[in-house]
Amino acid sequence: MYYQVVFIIHGVGDQDKGYSMPFQKKLKKFIKSYSNVPNTNIKTILKEIRWSPITQKIQDKLAKRFSKQKLGFKTFRKIMLNLIGDALAYQDSDRGDEVYKDIHASIDKARADVDKIVGNNPVEYTIVAHSLGSVIASDYCYDNTHSFKLTNFFTMGSPIALWTMRAGDPKNADTPVQVDDTNGAWINIFDDDDIIGWPLRVINKHYRKAVDFDYNTEIGGFLDREHPLSHRGYWKDGNAVKPIAKKIALDQERLIRGWRYKRGEYLDFIKSLWNI
Repeated sequence: MYYQVVFIIHGVGDQDKGYSMPFQKKLKKFIKSYSNVPNTNIKTILKEIRWSPITQKIQDKLAKRFSKQKLGFKTFRKIMLNLIGDALAYQDSDRGDEVYKDIHASIDKARADVDKIVGNNPVEYTIVAHSLGSVIASDYCYDNTHSFKLTNFFTMGSPIALWTMRAGDPKNADTPVQVDDTNGAWINIFDDDDIIGWPLRVINKHYRKAVDFDYNTEIGGFLDREHPLSHRGYWKDGNAVKPIAKKIALDQERLIRGWRYKRGEYLDFIKSLWNI
């Protein structure tokens, strides 16, 4: 039995359990339409990772201190606290890295849960990460380079480009995530109206080599398409889900039928979708 494990990592803001279910439903539908491999030979595990309670607890403590203050635009302040607060709390700094470690521990736990199911069977890992979750996933893979081999990395609405400023000059950001050289893919999915999502291959030669494709597409429904609010629409949008499902289906055919992964054909498939 072969196993494919897909870790799903959310972005900023408080997230309910099951936040990824619309995505999982679409993903299973498209995998089924793209793959002809009998599911008796391979099992695909979709594992949702929810780290928001870690930062939400800290934000709630801070918000309580200001609860009796007469401050304007309280709704907008709450939004700022949720969005900016997650990013600030996550930073690994000289003053402490407890939040950073706790969030990464949530990924460790997900891996341990999956290991109990997989056992000694062959397994390949894919990460699908949205927004700040893509930064978290990137950091995690870097910190666990020798113990965690990643086949596929799908970033959606990712601000990783902004995080490269931690290296000073963008040319110094020389440690992007590395996927399997032969069979893996890093596809960066973004909407050019999403001000949080940025292309990655233009950063420098290291990202140009690591990222297979910057997939610029339209995300969102009638009210948030062609708008910065498109940032919240990736999980439910077929334009984002299809390239992920196609790669998982190709991996199934490679593992079970022995078919060679053809990178060029896969990228041509993505280009045939709603690509700007």
